[in-house]
Formats: sequence, C-alpha cells, structure tokens
Amino acid sequence: MKPLYLSLFLLLFLLPSAFAAPVGETLSSLGKESLPIKIVSDRLEADDMARKVKFIGHVIVRRGDVTLYAHEVLVTYLQGKGDIEEIVASGEVRIIQNDRIATAERATLYQKEAKIVLTGSARLLQGKDSIAGEEITVLINEEKSIIKAEKGGRVQAIFHPSESGGKP
Repeated sequence: MKPLYLSLFLLLFLLPSAFAAPVGETLSSLGKESLPIKIVSDRLEADDMARKVKFIGHVIVRRGDVTLYAHEVLVTYLQGKGDIEEIVASGEVRIIQNDRIATAERATLYQKEAKIVLTGSARLLQGKDSIAGEEITVLINEEKSIIKAEKGGRVQAIFHPSESGGKP
C-alpha cells in the first residue's frame, strides 16, 4: 500500500481526541497546530451510564482538511477520564482528505490497539489509484495494512505509474 493511503488514516486517527472534548473546542494535534473539530448531525444522544455518545443522521465530522461523512457515529469512552475507547461510523461512510477518499459501510477505530477497520465494500482511492476489498484493516503503529476479499471474491488494486515516467 502506498504511504499516502496510510496518511489518510493517520489523520483520521487524530480525530478521536476531538470527541473527548466539548464540540467546538480547539484541540491540539498535528504537531504544534491547534485545529477545531466540527461535528454536525440531526440528533445527538448521550448516555453517561453506558459511556456513549451517538451522533445520528447526516453526520459530518471536520478537522483541518479531513472530513468524515456517515449516517451515524457512536463514540464509546472510558470511565473516569473520558478517554476514547472506540469510534464506530456506520452507513455510507466516506472519509475525504484532498484527493484521498476512503469508503465503506462501517469504519471502526480501536483507540487502544491503534487500529482502524473498514468493512462492507471497503475502498481506498487516491487520484486514479484504488484498493478495494470487503475489509481493510490499518494497524497504525505498525504502518501495516491488511485487505481481505469477500468470501469467494478477490482483492482488487489498481496503481498507475507516475506521469513523469521516472524523469525528475
């Protein structure tokens, strides 16, 4: 997998800290920069006993140049500190950063394991290049990706040579 695909997910990995703070607060990330998080949805449900916050309906999460779209985003946090345990985006999930796009029916971020799993017709696009499978797992700390096909199917990848043809 090209390193540029991984950068999309590294930026997505920075989103969890946003859910721990009240919406609209400025959060520090991406080095020394502070970028606000904006979350818009039709409805928000918070359940402190279950340690969950659910954004429902036409959810849009923006931070810097990364935008996540989904029908629903469920955030589960740890008791006490409010640290994020897991984020699940479901329903026509799209993650966009410049010319990089990830799509799936579901995207799950496991904070502790530093792992993102895209399931349901998962696809990564950058320019003309693409990778598609039923499930794409990105192990962030290991800089490793695993793409699985649907049972009986195959993983599909298309990579185009650079336009310069190797010339500087």
